Amino acid sequence: MKKLFIVSCLLTGLCGHLFPRCSTPPPRGRNPNRPGNNASHGGVRPGSACSSTGGLYAIPAGVWKKNVHPEGYSEWIMFDEKIPVKEYARLAGEFNPVKFDAKAWVAIAAKAGMKYMVFTAKYSDGFSMFKSGLTDFDIVDATPFKRDVTGELTAACRAAGLKFGCYYSCDRDWHRPQGPENAYKQNNTWDFPDSKREDFDKYFRDFLMPQVEELLVNYRPDILWFDGIGM
Repeated sequence: MKKLFIVSCLLTGLCGHLFPRCSTPPPRGRNPNRPGNNASHGGVRPGSACSSTGGLYAIPAGVWKKNVHPEGYSEWIMFDEKIPVKEYARLAGEFNPVKFDAKAWVAIAAKAGMKYMVFTAKYSDGFSMFKSGLTDFDIVDATPFKRDVTGELTAACRAAGLKFGCYYSCDRDWHRPQGPENAYKQNNTWDFPDSKREDFDKYFRDFLMPQVEELLVNYRPDILWFDGIGM
């Protein structure tokens, strides 16, 4: 437990430098008990892991047009502020974490005794932190950084003997129409007010499943963490 606490502190500081985020807990009622989460652990026992995240939401970092969100995760800024897709997508032009060092991240985790790392491959804002052939809204094609963070972390983990996993948000993708909202009313209805259930079925069939296949084929993760709390 002591090692887990130490590595969490170190990686939080490192993530905060490269991918700033709010560290306070989510507002009450947002994700009660996280129902529906489904992780394939690949035979790795829980308890000796570190989870890391980063994305476009690091730029506003919990503040949008002088509106400060002191509670909740900063990665929810698009939903909380109902930011239009086109406006939010412009953040990609500013995303350039030049100090990112996958080997440094993994070295900290390994030194603390961690056995695996799980990285956010796609969060609910719909931005892919890996090179995808299904969209240009990804870290390689849409940003000046133009590096595949997921690929770099995969290689660093393998070189250090750590397992590597991918988190993937399923039932929330605010960049794309997904129907009349999931069970927790967390879909994008401000851009897509007339979206139907059929849109979610299309998204699942034509985008989600092929993207997960991309992750499996191109990165061969040891763990998949599917975040689908109200599908």
